[in-house]
Amino acid sequence: MARSMHRLRSNSDKTLLLLLFLPPIFFYIGYLNSTASGNVGNHLSLMEGCAQNNDSKQRSERRVAELMHKMGEGKDSSTIISSHKIFPPSTSDYATAMLHVSKQDLMQIHDFGVPFAPMARGSDAILIYNTPKSIPDDMSVRHDALYNGAKTSASTALSNCDSLNVIFTDTGHQRHDYNQCLVIAGNKLESYHLNRYERLLPMTQEFEESENKSPAFDASTKLRHIPRANTHEEREDFPVPLSDSYKENGDVRDHWKKLLTFVDNVDAILDELKVIVDPIVKDNTVIVMTVNKGQSVLLSNFVCAARSRSFDISNVLVFPTDVEAQKVAKGLGLATYFDKINLGDSPEEEAAMYGDDVFASMMFAKLLTVLCVSLLGHDVLFQDVDIVWFKNPLTIFHDMSNTEIQKFDILCQDDGSVQSRFAPLAA
Repeated sequence: MARSMHRLRSNSDKTLLLLLFLPPIFFYIGYLNSTASGNVGNHLSLMEGCAQNNDSKQRSERRVAELMHKMGEGKDSSTIISSHKIFPPSTSDYATAMLHVSKQDLMQIHDFGVPFAPMARGSDAILIYNTPKSIPDDMSVRHDALYNGAKTSASTALSNCDSLNVIFTDTGHQRHDYNQCLVIAGNKLESYHLNRYERLLPMTQEFEESENKSPAFDASTKLRHIPRANTHEEREDFPVPLSDSYKENGDVRDHWKKLLTFVDNVDAILDELKVIVDPIVKDNTVIVMTVNKGQSVLLSNFVCAARSRSFDISNVLVFPTDVEAQKVAKGLGLATYFDKINLGDSPEEEAAMYGDDVFASMMFAKLLTVLCVSLLGHDVLFQDVDIVWFKNPLTIFHDMSNTEIQKFDILCQDDGSVQSRFAPLAA
């Protein structure tokens, strides 16, 4: 208690000392102003008086700042009065003030469509205000926003924001050894995406024909514009297809053929699918999965786990990509539809690794299956076969009282992937 009283007396003494110092300092500044303004002699003496006045004023202001800094030692920086605004007048049309808020607080107020990463570096988010009207009304918060960028609650910080542009930037997990800078520039045409620049060597034919199809980082070269999907290893995830890809047997031509096959046959497929879906649909919802022979044991695991917990899976529809997988699904008592036209040439074996040709083929199947059931006008719960339910997720999706869920058309589960190809969304 004695220590607390001592600290209180100490703080009070410092405040009293500050109040005693400030009046004579400002009186001295006023005196210099008045004497300088009374200097009506020749032009040269007036210039000299102004110079002396400005020099004395600057020394006085520096002394006041030193005293304020000393009085504020050990205190929260947000409580220290500053006489200099954070942003200069030259940025006042797009950056006039700043605050920072808890990132977790911000993401609890607004769903930005990305998962909250509690382990990500940097626990706070920065808000920049474009005009004085966008700053919160509270006078103390307004001062902090203009002069020191102190921390406040997310709800307070956003109270006068009519619109909000959000940037998610890497906090060092992917690009820990890079000196990254963010540029905000006022412009007549507002951009809604990031323009990325890095110090990469110029693209050459050698790099284009290499496996990574992207040149290496070089700190000595100039910044140049790069694609959005350059990885931290400087590999381009989405390289522009080479000319061979457009030839008769090239990858691009192959994709075009698959798309054309689907478009030409979609009506007949939907007619066949409707006959299978109508008897099993519940609450206008169908649970969709796709599987090949190599993954069929995972499908069996899901069914056994669901039935052991007495979950109703009678509205599950399996899209097998081969005959053997169809036999397994039917043997488990599930409804199936084998789209031989679009999926008949899919591989039977399981994928050896993430992203290989088998994996890519199954990704294509997932897209088609969800699309077909959606075209029939039903809600779709799509899931991989390698999971099990601890609770029936449909009870959450069908809860009309849950307004946070009902306002969304699509909900995706985060699988932890931080690849640039998915950024800023992950599913």
